[in-house]
Amino acid sequence: MRTLIFAILLIIAPLAFATDIALITQVQGDVRLIKAQGDAQKALPLLKLSIDDRLVLNKAAQIQIVVFSQNQQETWRGAGEVQITEHGGASSNLKPERYALPAIVSRQLAKIPATGDTTRSGMVVIRALPNPEKRRQLETEYQALNPNDLTAQIYYLTGLIELNDMERAEEVLSALKQQNHNPNAQAIVKHFSPLITQH
Repeated sequence: MRTLIFAILLIIAPLAFATDIALITQVQGDVRLIKAQGDAQKALPLLKLSIDDRLVLNKAAQIQIVVFSQNQQETWRGAGEVQITEHGGASSNLKPERYALPAIVSRQLAKIPATGDTTRSGMVVIRALPNPEKRRQLETEYQALNPNDLTAQIYYLTGLIELNDMERAEEVLSALKQQNHNPNAQAIVKHFSPLITQH
């Protein structure tokens, strides 16, 4: 029965995240997120973005997003507005720095539960026998990413939870907790802690 449930989750997960275009991974300064339907809020790490969402940055602001379909990371800086399209961010006056990501990293990040969702919806936790192949792949991709970029930590945590390695996930969170000066790191801790304590 459990195997059947996991199989169903694998099928429906892409549909559940069909409207999610990108994920915010880091924010510095004042950035406002205006949703397509008009709701406005402060842009925060691990919020997901949909088509026609807008990011409004002040002069000293910076935001980093991962665009799932394009397998790329975009960093936007300076005063201006960024509109989310099916291909990522677009702006009339700002130009982003773009960095290619492995497709497996984008797919993994797309599985992250929405902010405020303390369930593991979309994440298929492997609770059976250890899977050395998936673990090797996770470690290889993680080591290839920039260790100083929080995108790498988000990817790693998501993979560890999916592999049900909560002990290692707790170690990663513990290291992030030490970055008291970094609000982005603390946002990751706040987001992932409930997912790990469900174990």
